[in-house]
Amino acid sequence: GRDYYELGDVVMARRNLFRYFNILPGGKAGHMVLTKIGDTYREEGRVTDAVKIYELVLDRYPGTEGARISMIRLAEEKEAGRIRKGETAISPDTLVREKIGRPKEIYEGIIEDGVEGKKESPLTQLALVKLAILYQKEGRYEQSLETLKELLSRYPRTALVKEARYAIEKTLDAMLKREAKKGDDAAVMDLYRREKALFRFMDSPGPFLTLARACIRLKREETALSMFRRADGLLLDGEKPADLLFSLARDQYRRGMRDAAVSRFRQLIANYPADRHTPLACRMVARFLMEKKKYAEAVKMFSVVLSHPLADCEKAGLLVRRADALAGIGKADAALGDVTEADRLKDACAENRDLVCREIGNLYLRLNHPEKAADRFKEVADTAGDRTDRILYGFKAARCYCMLKRKAACLALYRRIWKLNEPFWSDLAREKLDELEFDEEILKGRE
Repeated sequence: GRDYYELGDVVMARRNLFRYFNILPGGKAGHMVLTKIGDTYREEGRVTDAVKIYELVLDRYPGTEGARISMIRLAEEKEAGRIRKGETAISPDTLVREKIGRPKEIYEGIIEDGVEGKKESPLTQLALVKLAILYQKEGRYEQSLETLKELLSRYPRTALVKEARYAIEKTLDAMLKREAKKGDDAAVMDLYRREKALFRFMDSPGPFLTLARACIRLKREETALSMFRRADGLLLDGEKPADLLFSLARDQYRRGMRDAAVSRFRQLIANYPADRHTPLACRMVARFLMEKKKYAEAVKMFSVVLSHPLADCEKAGLLVRRADALAGIGKADAALGDVTEADRLKDACAENRDLVCREIGNLYLRLNHPEKAADRFKEVADTAGDRTDRILYGFKAARCYCMLKRKAACLALYRRIWKLNEPFWSDLAREKLDELEFDEEILKGRE
C-alpha cells in the first residue's frame, strides 16, 4: 500500500491499505494505516471522505502519531476552507467535532505536546512550520518569523529546512514590502540589519530588489550595488528590471569594464525603451561608441536620447555630440543642422554656456564655417571665467578672423592678449602681430 502511494497510484494504495486494516484492525499500526487511507482520498480531491477517515483516527486512536497527523490534515483543510460549517462527524454521538479546534489551536497543541515530551517529533517541526505560515497569512509577520527561528533553533538539522527557508523568505519579503509601501526606507534597512543572518536563506530576487531600492533612496550606493548583484544572480536576463541593469552597468563602466557595461546598457535600452534610465544608458553607450569611432551607431544612440523630452540646455549638448558623430561619417549638412539648432538653444545654458560655445565653435570650424566659429570663440574669450580659456579662445577667434580677412578684428584680439603680460601667451601674441605687420609691409612693397 505504501509503495503504491509513493508511486502515485492512490487507488491501489488504498485497496491494499484497507485489506491490511481489515486483516489486523487492532494492530499497532492501525492509526497510521487509517491516516494514510485518508491521505489517498485527499490526493484524489475527495475531501469529505478524507475528513471522515481523519476523524475516525481521532476518535479511535487519540494521542497517537496518526491522530496528530490527522489533526494537521484537518487543520489544513480548515485553512483551505474545504471543511464547511455544519458538517456532521462520522458518529453523531461522538464529540470528535468538538476536538477539532481552529488550525492555530491544533498546531499549538502539537507543539506543546512535543515540548512536554521532549520529543524530536517531525510532527512538532511540521506544526511549527504550519503555525508560522498561518501567522504569515494573517499578516502577523513578526510572530511568523519568531516561530521559524524557534524551529531552526530547536531543530537545526530539521528535514523541513526547504519549507522553513521558503516560509522565511515569504515572511521577510512581506515585511520588507510593508515598510517600503509606507515609504520607510530606514525601517527596511533596520529589518535587514536585525535579521541579516536569515537573508542567507533567500533564493528569490524580490527582497534584494526592495533592499537595493531603499539603499538608493538613502544614498547608500555600495550597499545598493551589493543587493542588486545578489538579485542579478537569481534572475534570467529577460526578468532583470531597468534599475538593476542601469546600476550594475554604470558601476562596471566606472570600474573600466566597458564592454560588459555596454552589454547591460544595451539590454536595458532594448527591454525598457520608455524607462527613465534609458536616455542616460543611451548616452553612456554613445560615449563608448564615439571612443571606438563607431560614429554611425553613436548617431542612432544620440537620436534615441533626443527623442525623449529634454530641457533646452541638455538638448543643445546632445545635438553638439550627434553633430560630431555625423561629421565623423561625412554627413556635413546634417551635422551643420544640429550645430545650428544647438547654437540657437545655447542661451538656456546658464552654468556651462562657455563649454557649449566652445564645442559649437569647434564644430563650426570643422564644418568649414569659420565666420560662425569666430563668433563663438570670441564669445568665450569675452566671458570665460578661466583666464587661460579666455586667452586660448582669443587666439582661436583671431585665427578665424584672419582666415576671413577681417584684419582689424584679428589685430584687436592679438593686441588684447599681448597686453595681458602673460610670459608665454603675450610673447606668442607679439609674434603674431609682428607676422601680420611683416606680411602687410611685404604687400606694400609689392604695390
